[in-house]
Order: sequence, then structure tokens, then C-alpha cells
Amino acid sequence: MRNPLLRLSFAVGFLILFAFIGTFTYVNFVLAGPRFGIGMMMLGVIYLIFLSSIFTTPFAGRAAQSPGTRPALVLGIGIALLGLPLLLLHSLPAVLAGLTLVAVGTYLASYFSGGLVGSALLGQLNNHFGWTACVIGVAAALVAILVLCRRLNERSR
Repeated sequence: MRNPLLRLSFAVGFLILFAFIGTFTYVNFVLAGPRFGIGMMMLGVIYLIFLSSIFTTPFAGRAAQSPGTRPALVLGIGIALLGLPLLLLHSLPAVLAGLTLVAVGTYLASYFSGGLVGSALLGQLNNHFGWTACVIGVAAALVAILVLCRRLNERSR
């Protein structure tokens, strides 16, 4: 914990799973709600979106080797951020596409503590302020990662 680069790296991993778990935990309330009315069995099938991460994993490893870890991480977070506006649309295919982008963009660098805190904090946002506030909370975590990546780059010089 004395190494500032390690602390920044831990924070990045924390925020990645914060956003990932928060998104996939609370989107179920939206999908099962009146807007989409998806049944419980179909909600489970939606998690097949994670398969997209399996196919992108080899590419992420190569991307981290070629241009470097920071550009690969920024690309992944950028992809996840592109998916967030789709989560707010009233179209199931759009929401599924958004979930796929979030999964592909955040899946590879995850720490469970971020997932636990993300679920709890984003759950409070969802309960008290609704789905839009939850998506904004995820966006804030993803933007914080980009800020941390910049600091990682500055410190590693």
C-alpha cells in the first residue's frame, strides 16, 4: 500500500467492478418493470451477454501488449461509457446492446470489493432516485477511472 502506482491500480480495479456489478444488478429491476415486463426466466438468459467478454478477452491481452495497458484500459472504459446511454432507452435491443458494451468494456479488470460497494451504493441510488440516477452513478465511476488512468500515466513517467 506504500506504492502510489499500486494504490491507483487498485482504485481502477475497484471502480471497474463497481460499475460492472452495479449495472448488471440493477438493470434487472428496469427489465422486469413495466417498461419491458421481462419475466424471471428471461432475465437469467440476458446474462448470456457475458459471453461477449469471453470473445474479447484475447483481444484485450494483445491490445494491452501492443499500445500498452493504459490505452487498452481507456479504450475499454470508453466502450463501456458508450453503452450507458443505451441503457436509458425504451428499447430492449438497445438496452441489451448497452449491457454488451458495458460487459465488454469492464469485464477484464475487476475486483470483488468494488462489486460489493457498487451494488450497495448503486442500490441506494436506484431505490431513492431511480434507474437514471443509478446509470449516472455508474458513469461517475467510469469517468473516475479515466482520471485515475491519467494519474497512473503521469506517475509512471
